[in-house]
Amino acid sequence: MSTQTPPADADRSSGIPVFGALTDAQTYKNILYLLLRFPLGIIYFTIFVTTLSTGLVLTPFVVGIAILAFVPLCALYLGRVEAALTEQLLGRTVDYDYPDPNEQPLVPLLKATVTDFRSYVVLAYLFLTFPVGLGVFTVFVTLGALSVAFIVAPLVYQLSSVEYTLGPVDMLGDAGPVVIDTLPEALVVSVIGLVLALVTLHLTSLLGRIHGAIAQRVLSQ
Repeated sequence: MSTQTPPADADRSSGIPVFGALTDAQTYKNILYLLLRFPLGIIYFTIFVTTLSTGLVLTPFVVGIAILAFVPLCALYLGRVEAALTEQLLGRTVDYDYPDPNEQPLVPLLKATVTDFRSYVVLAYLFLTFPVGLGVFTVFVTLGALSVAFIVAPLVYQLSSVEYTLGPVDMLGDAGPVVIDTLPEALVVSVIGLVLALVTLHLTSLLGRIHGAIAQRVLSQ
């Protein structure tokens, strides 16, 4: 059984919860943990797709079966990376057991991992890291870029190469987009950008904590 402890940020509080996250280091650790899903997902996906496809092609030969047998073992060892990240960045205790090649010969080790249901649970978790990471990265970059573009509106709205257009209905209710071409309008857009940036920060941090809780549950079986 695993001993689960609350995440490092569970006991932290701020006098102003909404803005306190801006100065809380754990917030950025949560975000870093979540954003790492994308590059790690690419690595995991590449390793397993390459290994599985190679093994399947060579299945008629003994070497293909051997390659496929290594896939569950590889998943368990890559699970160590996820367990370490969950502990180091989120402060969650992950009781992760993985096979030690020094304790038994290779063939019995492969048999044990191939017949271990946990190997396939970890494998599925690692596979899902790629689509989850891609979705998170896309949303974060989109919201982040939009927030920055709104925040700097008062500084760049007068540039001839820049045009801020919001639509499809203008402030008077007439059909058509709103063109931001005055300082008061640009300041309103900037405030909206600050709010959007704060929401993005909290949302990404929250998703990081949720994903960490899932990782703790999956890896601590």
